Amino acid sequence: MERACDEETLRIVNCVNSCWPEFTFTHGDIRKPTGDKFRELLLRFLTGFLGGNYQLPNGNMAEFSKNPEMFQHLEGNIGLYMGINSMLKRLKYQNLFYSDLIHPTPGVVREVLSVLVNFLAYYEEQEGLKEQIEGEVQELKMARIQGEKRLSEEMRYLDKCKQLAEEKKIQDSELRHLVLTLQEKNRNKEGSIKKTGRRCNKYHKTPAKSPTTDRAIFNYIESASK
Repeated sequence: MERACDEETLRIVNCVNSCWPEFTFTHGDIRKPTGDKFRELLLRFLTGFLGGNYQLPNGNMAEFSKNPEMFQHLEGNIGLYMGINSMLKRLKYQNLFYSDLIHPTPGVVREVLSVLVNFLAYYEEQEGLKEQIEGEVQELKMARIQGEKRLSEEMRYLDKCKQLAEEKKIQDSELRHLVLTLQEKNRNKEGSIKKTGRRCNKYHKTPAKSPTTDRAIFNYIESASK
């Protein structure tokens, strides 16, 4: 159990020093905590990660507690307590009291910081996921833009193909009409040629008159005219 506590203490110390290198924090600050150091660390958690905006008053907290008439000077500490306690309750920790900010015990300090460090680990993990998701969303947006661009180009190409198809359809119709016209003309010519050929054949088949017959007809016409 003691080893587990030592490991947890080490994890807390490493986390705090990693987050705020300029803030000196050691194992002794957990084993023998002071109100000033504990409140300052809680303030860093609130302002640095939890979005609080609190200012600690100058002076000795224990001295203020002995003098109720100086209570008006404790608004910053009360605000700190309310802010950090509200956050801890949301994180399912409900054992922090206002007096713990004045005279913190090793157990309370370890428990509170353990909860906050776990929250930080979760927060950083979610931030990493958030950045990853935002990156994926950005990639999807770029892919959508590229897709819309390609779609627009393909639609223009399709419209052009439709236009060419319509033009070709019209040309094919005109070509068919021209072919039919030429075929009709050729049939008419063929009909005329055949008709002329039949006439020629009929003429050539008619028997030729002999000179004697022609002479007899001529004499007959002359005698009749006399």
